[in-house]
Amino acid sequence: MRVAIVSAFACLAAACTSPASSTGRAVQSGDELRYYDREAFTVVMTYTGAITGTTTRYVRDWGRQQAIVNDMVMSAGGLASSYRNRVVMEGARIVTIDETGATLGETLADYEQNWAEWRGRTAMERFERQMPNIGARRTGASGSFAGQVCDYWETQSIGMRDCVTSWGLTLYESNTIANVSESVATEVRMGDSGPDSAFAYDASQVIERAECPSSYFPGLNCE
Repeated sequence: MRVAIVSAFACLAAACTSPASSTGRAVQSGDELRYYDREAFTVVMTYTGAITGTTTRYVRDWGRQQAIVNDMVMSAGGLASSYRNRVVMEGARIVTIDETGATLGETLADYEQNWAEWRGRTAMERFERQMPNIGARRTGASGSFAGQVCDYWETQSIGMRDCVTSWGLTLYESNTIANVSESVATEVRMGDSGPDSAFAYDASQVIERAECPSSYFPGLNCE
């Protein structure tokens, strides 16, 4: 079973910048890849419905480094299963540490090919260009979660409704077709890139596995 507890919209933000100004606004330069238009932040997402629990995402270096802590329970067909792990991502490299301490790593072979054309662009430039390709449309409505303003998008074909900030972070997502669920940002800490321990793992304990398809990037798990 493949699990990717991550917003499809969040997976589509990439570009490059120099460090943010004192107002938190991004200043573009260079040709580095960027997944968000903010350099560092922490977001806590709370899930209800078929999935309950939280995901805490620590973001550094415009999203080029991320650590994600999942603590969730997924219910289907009257059965419930826990989903608890920590995922460390740096570019094409993804390492998953499960609750038993097992450490699995993969490197996305087609990473550069898939992301090359988006270097030197803002995250939202890429977002705005790609959303129509998957059938997503702005609704014209806006919202606010955890002190951040966002715009609503809908993808009717798959029953998804998202609220996305102007800098590429999904603050709200609902799914009414597949597994009925809802996720809401309950905390956003701008400038907080998380503890070093969230990004740490013992490289000597990593067991390599086949890569996740890039369509799931930055997939949180592949099985």
